[in-house]
Amino acid sequence: RGRRDRQPQAARLRALGRCFYDDLLIPDLGDFARVAGLPHWRCQSVEQVGAALEAAFAAPGPALVEVDMDALGPFPTAALPPHLRPKE
Repeated sequence: RGRRDRQPQAARLRALGRCFYDDLLIPDLGDFARVAGLPHWRCQSVEQVGAALEAAFAAPGPALVEVDMDALGPFPTAALPPHLRPKE
């Protein structure tokens, strides 16, 4: 996917309060891992994280575990920066 494809997703994530003071445009971490020669696991549920971490720790050398935060569901508001927390 090109840079232009990622811009709407980045804007949507910022609107949901999921921007952590960076300007990354959601790079394809699978492509990054492949270019760097790293094993890569992408988790789209909490249940997948444990197995991915076990496999990554068992890998000889560095590995990349990606957790798709958007797929996990609503973001806890307690973890949002203060200026993005809902007013009570």
